[in-house]
Amino acid sequence: MIIAVGSLVYIRSVLQDGDTLCVILSEARPEFLGVPSGHYYYNVYCFETSRRFLAFDYEMVLVGPEGRLPYYTQG
Repeated sequence: MIIAVGSLVYIRSVLQDGDTLCVILSEARPEFLGVPSGHYYYNVYCFETSRRFLAFDYEMVLVGPEGRLPYYTQG
């Protein structure tokens, strides 16, 4: 599943203690060029740090109407 631009996600980072709220800024790009692994990365904006960075879909949790919905359970 590809996450739409403008979607809100929580991202779990190795350097952070908790999840941070971010928004997807770019369309999905394959994790490895030329290799269909099924994972993608995105350019995201973090509200807490006011910074942009790249994040992989398996680090993300979508923000849904019923609270946090893990990415891998969608679709």
